[in-house]
Amino acid sequence: MRKQRKINAPVRTFSKSLLLLAFLAPTILCARAVDLSNLDSVDLAPWVEYLRETPEIAQLAPENINQLAGWQESPDHGLDFGFTDDAYWFRAAVHPRNPGHYVLMVDAACADLKVVTLNAEGSRTYNLNLDSRGGPDAIRHRRPATEMELPAGDTVILLRLKNEQVLRMPPVIFTARAFYDFRTVEAVVYGAFFGAIVAISLYNFFVYLSMRERAYGIYVFYALMAGAYTAAFQGFHIALFPDAGRYWLLRSTPIFTSLVGFGMNLFAYSFLQMRRHTPRMGIVHLVLAAIAFLLCVAAFLPFVKLSLVLRGIAVAAGVSVSAMFVSGLLVWSRGFAPARYYVLAISLFTLAAMASSLRLIGIIKHSFWIQHGVQAALLAEMILLSLALSDRINLMKVTLEKNLGELAIAHDLVATSEKKYRVLVEDTSDLIFAMDQEGMILSINHAAQRILGYEPRAMAGRSIFSFIFEGGAESQSYDVMIFRDQFEKLGESVLQTRLRFASRHGEPVDLVVRLERIGAIGADSETVVLGKASRHLEDVLLPAILSERGRYSIENFFSFSELVHQRLTRSLGRYFGAETSDDIGLVLREMLINAIEHGNLEITYDEKTKAQAQGKYMDLIRERQQLLPYRERHVLVEYSLNHRRVWFRITDEGPGFDHRAMQAKEEERLRDLSQSHGRGIGLARALFDIVRYNESGNSIVLAKFTKETSK
Repeated sequence: MRKQRKINAPVRTFSKSLLLLAFLAPTILCARAVDLSNLDSVDLAPWVEYLRETPEIAQLAPENINQLAGWQESPDHGLDFGFTDDAYWFRAAVHPRNPGHYVLMVDAACADLKVVTLNAEGSRTYNLNLDSRGGPDAIRHRRPATEMELPAGDTVILLRLKNEQVLRMPPVIFTARAFYDFRTVEAVVYGAFFGAIVAISLYNFFVYLSMRERAYGIYVFYALMAGAYTAAFQGFHIALFPDAGRYWLLRSTPIFTSLVGFGMNLFAYSFLQMRRHTPRMGIVHLVLAAIAFLLCVAAFLPFVKLSLVLRGIAVAAGVSVSAMFVSGLLVWSRGFAPARYYVLAISLFTLAAMASSLRLIGIIKHSFWIQHGVQAALLAEMILLSLALSDRINLMKVTLEKNLGELAIAHDLVATSEKKYRVLVEDTSDLIFAMDQEGMILSINHAAQRILGYEPRAMAGRSIFSFIFEGGAESQSYDVMIFRDQFEKLGESVLQTRLRFASRHGEPVDLVVRLERIGAIGADSETVVLGKASRHLEDVLLPAILSERGRYSIENFFSFSELVHQRLTRSLGRYFGAETSDDIGLVLREMLINAIEHGNLEITYDEKTKAQAQGKYMDLIRERQQLLPYRERHVLVEYSLNHRRVWFRITDEGPGFDHRAMQAKEEERLRDLSQSHGRGIGLARALFDIVRYNESGNSIVLAKFTKETSK
């Protein structure tokens, strides 16, 4: 019996060995095993083998897949396969000396991942698909990670990976304690990064609110989108919202990436002031911004293949950062100092973005610095761009101070110009106005009120032809027609003619008009016609006159009497003082008005008083001027001036009046200051040395001797 036991013992030992070999067969097939002893974490990429999944392989169990031939070693450029629709299997063997808890993490945020462990205790599957990140197998983390309990000895880890974005698979295995330490450090680092982004954005947002500078607003948008892109790219949206839905989890990264490109191109266009410094590159950036926006829209559309959008984003990003670098250099070379910070910022970001793009398409190998270089460069770029904006503000401040100095000088020049304008235009006795080519009055000086009785604002915006007097006479209508024709044909030559304008009271005012086309005022304005109108031509020989005499026959219009009055009194200063000359002019005006209204128009004192009280005095005048026989009457004015005396005779064609009886009444009216008329005779007798009426009372002679004669 004992011998039988001795014979059976080797058999049982051999049987157990075969059974152990059967369980260890999957492990033995994977030749290279990573010793996990005394290691807190191991990057498995150098020991990983991979196998592309075919439809036949997809039907096999993991244990059978592990036994297949055709497994390939990890390529030199790492486990980045770029854009692909294929699923891949990866395997690596690990050898813990002691059983323990380990955490496997794969750098593939949006991938569908299945992990299978094969060891002496059997096999176990961990489901880390994108739709199952909130499940029991997954650790809530930005990357797919699962906690595994591994026995001592060899274990084969199989991973099936499929990604609609970029397929990359650098797996890292941690001890449980090392993984949670890693998460703590990662939280601090990324917390500082996102905190800096938020702080920079808030600071520049408040600057934008205070200054309303467009570049600051675009910068804030760019910084926020860059932060959102980083959060999505690093998988934080999955960690925070694992149940948000597959569509959003996959599409958020290309959406925010496109918005970053949109913001960075608009910021370049605004900050570098490309419309002024380099318009052609400005067009390039606007086109790139439009392309980025269209890619963002495409990322939202479910029927657009995600890999196609990501390829477009990679190409657009490379072109954009290159264009930004070139634009910064061009603007800097043209004297825009803040561009130096911009060029440095874009240089850092360009290098990091190019390295990231090359990693995404599988040209360069994955590493920690390549993976996080974009975030570091992005934060550095944000800081440098803030400095660039501050430098731009300093430049604007210096420019503003310079402009304020120039503005002060310009203000003084404008004040001087305005003073000259008032002297040359507003203070002149001539009518000066500007018109468009249709004869519409654009502006007119205050002489309009003195000459025509209109406020300047009442004439502005109206046609000059509406102010031409049309009394019904055929010759006057013909003159208007001729003037219209001359005005329409006005070229570079100067037009000078005599026109009869209508005053505000409807009376004719004869003016000498000079028109000249002076070109446009302002870039968008039409040609302007400058006009000047005066009552008479300048007489440079007036100071040389020793004596003069003349006779005038005027119609029953006060404007004509005013012209005669001015003509007769302009030389009085040669022989009379200023005060006496003014007094003579005042009395002469009264006599001329009397000859028209009381003589030719036969308006009595009572009729005038009543009409003035009713505000219808000018209506009464115009009514009489149109009636027969009044409208055919004239006033004859004769005068003579020399060094001994001035002499006037004013004769109307009315019936006359009893001047002796009127003289007594006017002496009473001189003492009645409430009356504005009826004092002409009294004033004349008080001023002139000789006041004499003819027998009928329709002619008066006024004479005043000079001081020389009085002596």
